[in-house]
Amino acid sequence: MRKSNWYPHEIYRFMFNLAHDNSLAIDEVAFMLLREVLASHGFVCDHSKTVGFAESTKKPYCKHCYTRLELVTEKVLFKGKFVVQDEYRPKETFVDIKRKEDTKNTEVEFEVRVKAEVDARIKALLDSAVSKEDNKVR
Repeated sequence: MRKSNWYPHEIYRFMFNLAHDNSLAIDEVAFMLLREVLASHGFVCDHSKTVGFAESTKKPYCKHCYTRLELVTEKVLFKGKFVVQDEYRPKETFVDIKRKEDTKNTEVEFEVRVKAEVDARIKALLDSAVSKEDNKVR
């Protein structure tokens, strides 16, 4: 298998715009999108086992899937004493933010649709109750 960085023009232009808008490299955007597709097919990576550091920026990343990581320190109570525990977690990317926005929009649309259906059924019940009362009065 040969490693190639050639992409068709429209795909390259789209990834270039994504990379430029998010201050990332084009290869980084390509890996993010690739990881997203592979995750939908069951790909899972345990980022904590193989942490590397970039030569130029000294920022942490996962050596297996090239996910950017951030160091999170937490204080944990252990045998009556607070212990500082460091953990590397994936940084939130524009892909994660987009997915959250899409999920939130889907939930809002669902709530609006359900509310409209409930309102329509309540109105239908009230209309049928009013028409039954009109029939009784006559």
